[in-house]
Amino acid sequence: MWYIYRLYIGDRTIYIGKCKNIKQRYWEHKSDCFNNLKNKFNQYKYMCIRQIGIVRENFYDYVKIECLYENIPNGFDKKMEQWVMCNYRDFGCNLWNELN
Repeated sequence: MWYIYRLYIGDRTIYIGKCKNIKQRYWEHKSDCFNNLKNKFNQYKYMCIRQIGIVRENFYDYVKIECLYENIPNGFDKKMEQWVMCNYRDFGCNLWNELN
């Protein structure tokens, strides 16, 4: 089963994602953002987070996570994630998701 979640700073949604363990994924976002040895370090969302002045010590103070949907069955996770991203973009959110 999957979770669909959003990362946000203040009232601005910056990223829509999916995972199986939301607490673990939140920790991984922080790790990926500040560990320059990780291959995700240079992803747009992490570069933007660092550029606006968020540092490792205050990441959890500014970057928040919210579960939008839970118990998404295997096989529906990617479509659900895409649907949520489309809805957020349709309502004017400039998401920092990588295009794929």
